[in-house]
Amino acid sequence: MKNKIKTIIFGAVLIFIGSFSIPTSTFATLPEILTVQASLVTQTSATLHASFDANGASDIDVRFEYGTSPLFGNTTPYTNYTTQTGTHQVSITVSSGTTYYFRAMAVADGPGYGNALSFTTPSYILPNMLTTSATNIDETSATLNSFYNGNNGGTVTIWFQYANNSSFIGAYTTSQASQINNSGSFSTNISGLEENTTYFFRVFGQNSGGTTIGQPVLSFTTQEEYIDNDPIEECVIDYFNASDISVDEGDDVTLSWTTTNCESVYLNGDGISGYYGTDDSVQTDNLYNDETFTLTATGSDNTETGSVTINVDNDNGNNNDEEDENNDDCEITDFDISPNNISYGGSVTISWETNDCDNVEIVGGNINDDYGNDGDIIVGPIYYNTTFHIYADGDEGDDSDYETVTVSSLPIYVPPYVPPVFTPTYNYDYTQPKTITKTVFAKGSGDNLLNLTVEPNGKDICLSNIYQTTIKYKNVSGQDLKNVVLKVKLPQNVAYRSSSSGLYSQNEHAIILNVKEINKGNEGVIYINGNVKNIVIKENIAVTEAVASFLNPKNNITENAIAYSVQDVNRCGNSLTSLALFGGNFFPNTFTGWLILIIAISGLLIIAKELYGKAPNRQVNH
Repeated sequence: MKNKIKTIIFGAVLIFIGSFSIPTSTFATLPEILTVQASLVTQTSATLHASFDANGASDIDVRFEYGTSPLFGNTTPYTNYTTQTGTHQVSITVSSGTTYYFRAMAVADGPGYGNALSFTTPSYILPNMLTTSATNIDETSATLNSFYNGNNGGTVTIWFQYANNSSFIGAYTTSQASQINNSGSFSTNISGLEENTTYFFRVFGQNSGGTTIGQPVLSFTTQEEYIDNDPIEECVIDYFNASDISVDEGDDVTLSWTTTNCESVYLNGDGISGYYGTDDSVQTDNLYNDETFTLTATGSDNTETGSVTINVDNDNGNNNDEEDENNDDCEITDFDISPNNISYGGSVTISWETNDCDNVEIVGGNINDDYGNDGDIIVGPIYYNTTFHIYADGDEGDDSDYETVTVSSLPIYVPPYVPPVFTPTYNYDYTQPKTITKTVFAKGSGDNLLNLTVEPNGKDICLSNIYQTTIKYKNVSGQDLKNVVLKVKLPQNVAYRSSSSGLYSQNEHAIILNVKEINKGNEGVIYINGNVKNIVIKENIAVTEAVASFLNPKNNITENAIAYSVQDVNRCGNSLTSLALFGGNFFPNTFTGWLILIIAISGLLIIAKELYGKAPNRQVNH
């Protein structure tokens, strides 16, 4: 009997030792990895950065995950480090004008993931090409000329196309030449032309952004080889005049002209500037002040200029009769254009103030409309030098004024704006009572632009429970929110089953939903279901966190709304030690763990053998 008791005690001791066969991986220390903002971002490449801490491991492998969506999709090769701490960087190939998402990850005693960041590559811009007049024209050759602006799109390759017809049927192409300067002039000589023939030509430019066909299409005529010494006939303006050179305020006139031996005609004047036929006519806009129109005719060997001035009879009400001395005259007290010198395609602000005026009209460029007595407007884009006129009238007269905007010939390249990426930092307060906690905030202006809540199905979370959580979001900014991406990270002890929307990322253990745009006042909801598979987690609480990133319409900066819930695992009435023995992590994954488990099983077999293995001895009396 004593031996049996000793055997049972020995088996119990083995079972007690085996009860500590908690998988050693439960206490493994994971590496710490921090994703750092990308650098050297160009149209074709970018450099990714991270810092790491192996947390006691002998070595650590580090790589990046990246892609054009928050789900990444691409990885860089692992790099092994034998130091405890350090930094890791790698260059990747990218496409222009594209947003990329990335994060660092490391593997030491276990995997670790860094925070996700993003960047946007700049876009290429096509070159600007301007065809200018041909020079050095003789019977069989000429020089073709142009200006170009590469818009910082890299090397510009330039060539010309020319033909003896404006449709460029059967056109010839010059050799291509690369220009490393961002802007400048470019010329090339052509030969083998037919004498006394009109040729049309235009310039082409190509950079990393694509190909541009230059404007305008110009022409020239080769000289005719004369047997005698007669001089070449010059371009002459035969007639240039107006239908009337003295008109009342608000009237218009018709300008007409004829030329001889001229190839192109350019008319300069308010509202009608441009190229016209060599024999042509055009009607002006309504005239309110004296205006001079200039005609420039160009031939193969010379240029001739003519001008016509139109006198406009307007009374600004400055000479009132004595009987009107006590009446206030309409007066433009201020008329200003800012800035008055802009780049090609820029905009200006026109502002004005009047006194005792009833009507105000502003004319110039592409505007011709009535406005209030005092105000300001933005006008653009503007591509040519433009004069803006203001006309005001009242009960006792009228007034007028004008300002001119000067425009540079080629546009100035402005790099695209790349908004910075905001990465939230926050800490859970584990010292507070273990109840559901909801937090909603947005960084930036201080306003709650997007309300976000996490609502679990209870305050406690226990083994084998059904996990159910509702995520709600609502746009309260008063404006439409764009580029909205919602990510819900599940607790470590929850096995994902389904969600009403979004995609599940196994690597992040999160549901990711690309909402794209939420109109003002609109709201949405996501339902998530899962199973509780293990409750041995940090601080004995389970945290569900939701992060919604969006573009703030007030400052064009990416911001975040963050919400989370905390559920208690201490009120389930279960022993963590027994759960470790009989729960989800029963089987060890190390040699030591298996050895301890075998000892515990041996103890159970010894006790069972002693209690039930031998039949009792019986004496048979005969």
